[in-house]
Amino acid sequence: MTTADHEAQATPAVSGAPAEQWHTAEELAAARVRFEAAVPGWQVPAAFGMGIAARRPGEGGLADPADAASPGSPADPADPADPADPADEEDGDDGTVFPVANAGGAALSAIVLATACGHTGGTAAYALTPDQVRTAIALLSPAEAYTAVPHPNMAAWRGILNDITDVGDDVAYAVAVFVADLADPVVDRHDAALRAAVAEARGAG
Repeated sequence: MTTADHEAQATPAVSGAPAEQWHTAEELAAARVRFEAAVPGWQVPAAFGMGIAARRPGEGGLADPADAASPGSPADPADPADPADPADEEDGDDGTVFPVANAGGAALSAIVLATACGHTGGTAAYALTPDQVRTAIALLSPAEAYTAVPHPNMAAWRGILNDITDVGDDVAYAVAVFVADLADPVVDRHDAALRAAVAEARGAG
C-alpha cells in the first residue's frame, strides 16, 4: 500500500459543523461504542496524546512522500529515542511537547484520535497533517455539548492546530502517539516524550 493510499484511508471525510451534539454522559458513551465498533479488537491504550514536534535539521517536510515522517505513517522510525543522540543533547529535550498526556482515561478521545490517523492498535507514533488534526477536532467536537466535564484534549488539539498553522510545516508538525502498554519498548522520540509527560504528571499528582 502506498503512502497516498494509507493517507486516504486514515483520514475520514469531515466537513462543516457536526450534525449531532452529545449532551449527556450516556450519549458520549454511545458515541465511544460506535467509534470502537469500527476498529475490530480495539483496546484503550495505556497512554496516548497529540503533541507538537519541532522539526530537526535534515528532517524532510510532510509533503515529501519519501519522508519517514510522512502523515499517516509511523513518525521518525529511523530516529529512535536514543539518549546519546547529539540532537537531543543540543536541544536539552526531545523537541516534542504534549499539552495533554492521557493515561488511564479519555477513552473517547483515544478512539477519535485513532480514527483520524488510522491507528488500529499496539504502540505507535504518527506524524499528522493539519487536515488530520482538523478531522480529529471535528469528530470530537460534539462532545463539547456535554458541559458537566472539561474537554482538555479539544483545547489541546485546537492549540496544536493553531501552532503548526502559524509556524509552518518546515518548523513543526503534529504527532499522535499511542502506547498500548507502558511496558512496551519505546518506538521513537515522540513515544519517549509522551511517556516522560505521563510520568511527570503522575509525579506531580
